[in-house]
Amino acid sequence: VLLIAATGALHLDGLADLLDGLAGGRDRESLLRIMKDSRVGAIGAVGLVMVLLLKYLSLTNLPLAQKTGALLLVPAAGRWMPVVLAWACPYLRPEGGTGQAFVEAVGRRELLVATVTLAALILGLFRLPGLLLFGLLVLAAALMIGYCRRRLGGVTGDVLGAATELTEVWTLLVLLAMKDWLA
Repeated sequence: VLLIAATGALHLDGLADLLDGLAGGRDRESLLRIMKDSRVGAIGAVGLVMVLLLKYLSLTNLPLAQKTGALLLVPAAGRWMPVVLAWACPYLRPEGGTGQAFVEAVGRRELLVATVTLAALILGLFRLPGLLLFGLLVLAAALMIGYCRRRLGGVTGDVLGAATELTEVWTLLVLLAMKDWLA
């Protein structure tokens, strides 16, 4: 709730917009047009509910001893992914948009700082088993980069926001799957 309040639900809005665009966009132009529309469609609404439910259920089912680590790691992992995507993918909207300045500001230095910070946090929280978690986050990043390049041709602010939310869910699900190893 604090993250939603702090960001004004910006990342959730990006998720809903991207899902609506993917559901209704037949080509890149129509996808971008749908994503720019301020209305939320059925697919976007269902996606929001599913993401919030997955976060809640994952956190609820993590052992108490791992919840603090999860609450520290999940937002960090979620904010790492847009840095990776901004570094690896071009900005899509020729007319500009909310994510353009971010994408243009990310270079190798920002990627390195974000990645080292995330890796240090994971190792500090989960020691050696955290290496598997970090590897699975890198795999998720590689898959997202490939998808954004192939399907979309790049990223927008909505894509970066959606990536934040999806990475948070992915991180929680991996933590849940690894809960016995991380104990």
